[in-house]
Amino acid sequence: MKQSVMSIKIRYSAIQSLFLMAYCSICGFATVFLSARGFSASQIGVILAAANILAIFLQQILAAVIDKSEKITLKTASLFLCVLTMALLAALYTVHAQKDKTAVLLLLATISILVIQPLLNAVYVYYLGEGVEINFGVARGCGSVAYAVISILLGMSIEQFGEGSILAAGFWLYVGLFICIWTLSIYKREPARSKEKQRFLRAASLFIKKYVTYFQILLGFVLIFTEHFILNTFSLQIMESVGGGAGNVGISIGIAAFCELPVMFGFSWIAGRIESRLLLKIAAAVFTLKGLFSLGASTVGMLYLAQSLQMLAFGLYTPAIVWYTSQVIEPEDMVKGQSLAIFSSLAGNILGNLLGGRIYDSLGAKAMLWAGAAISGAGTVIIFLVKRKDGES
Repeated sequence: MKQSVMSIKIRYSAIQSLFLMAYCSICGFATVFLSARGFSASQIGVILAAANILAIFLQQILAAVIDKSEKITLKTASLFLCVLTMALLAALYTVHAQKDKTAVLLLLATISILVIQPLLNAVYVYYLGEGVEINFGVARGCGSVAYAVISILLGMSIEQFGEGSILAAGFWLYVGLFICIWTLSIYKREPARSKEKQRFLRAASLFIKKYVTYFQILLGFVLIFTEHFILNTFSLQIMESVGGGAGNVGISIGIAAFCELPVMFGFSWIAGRIESRLLLKIAAAVFTLKGLFSLGASTVGMLYLAQSLQMLAFGLYTPAIVWYTSQVIEPEDMVKGQSLAIFSSLAGNILGNLLGGRIYDSLGAKAMLWAGAAISGAGTVIIFLVKRKDGES
C-alpha cells in the first residue's frame, strides 16, 4: 500500500520517540536498576561494557547481512529485535534475588536495544533514497521530548514503586515500537554485488581504508563518548556525591533531553548554513566543556546547569553525524556507515563503563570525572586535527 509522505514522517518520528523512551528506561536507568539489585559500580560497568562489546560485533555482522541479503530487510530485522527485547524484559521481570540471571538477561536486553539503533537510523537514509525528505532533526527532537518526559516520570516512579517500573516501561514502549515499525513499507533494493566474496574482517578493513577521514573522526568521538558515558552510566553515583538521589537523576536526564530540542528541531536550518564537519567539531568541544562543568559541580543545581550544555553536545552531534554520514558514505555502504557511527558511541560506552566503575570504586567520583575530562579533551584534539575530507567537496 502506498504511504503518504506525511504519514511516513509521522511514523518515523513516533519510532524515534518510542525507541528513545525505551532506551532511556533500560539503558539510561541501568545503573539505578542494577544498584537496587545489589550490584557494585565495577560490576555494573563490566555488565554494560560486555553488552557494548558484543553489540559492536553483532551490529557490523547484521549490517553486512542486510546489505547483501536478498530477503532480509531493515523492517524484518528490526521487528525481530523488538520481539527479542520484549521477551528478555518479560523474563527479567520474573527474576529478583538471582543476580546471575539478572546480569545475563539485562546484558542480552541491552545488546538487543543497542543493535537496533543503527537500523532505525538507516530507515531514515532508506526513505531519503526513495525521495522522502524526512527531517531527521525534527524526528530526533520529538524523541528528545519523549526521552525527557519518560526520564522525569521514571525518576518519580522508581522512588514510589521501585526498580520494577523500569522494566514495565521498557516492555510496553517496545510493544509500541513494534507496531510502528510494522506499519512501515520498506522494500528490498537490489543488493550490491561483489566480484568476489570477502570475509567480514577483510571487508571491514577495506571499508576503513576507503573512508579514512570518517574513521579518524569517529576515533576522536570514541574518546569523547568515554567521558559522556561515564557521566551517563554513573549519574546516580555522581548525583549522590553532591547530595542527590534517583529522583534528581531523572530530573537531570530530563533537563539534558529538553535542552537538545532547539538544535534538533532547527537542525535543517543549521545544516543549510554550517558544514557538517564543523558542526561535529563544535559538538566535540562542548562535550568536553560539559565534562569540565560536571567536574567543578559541588551541588545538585550545578549538575543541572552542566546538563544544559547537552544542547550543543549530544543534541548537535546526533543529527550532525547522520547528516555527515549520508554525505560521505556511498549508498551501498550506508548501513555499515551508520553502524560504524554507532560503533564509536558503543566503544566509548565500553571504555566509560569499565574505567568509570573501576575508578569510582577505587578513588571516588571526583577522580572518575577528572579522568573523563582528560580523555574527552584528547578526543576533541584528534577531531580538530583531522584534515583530509573523504567524499566532501
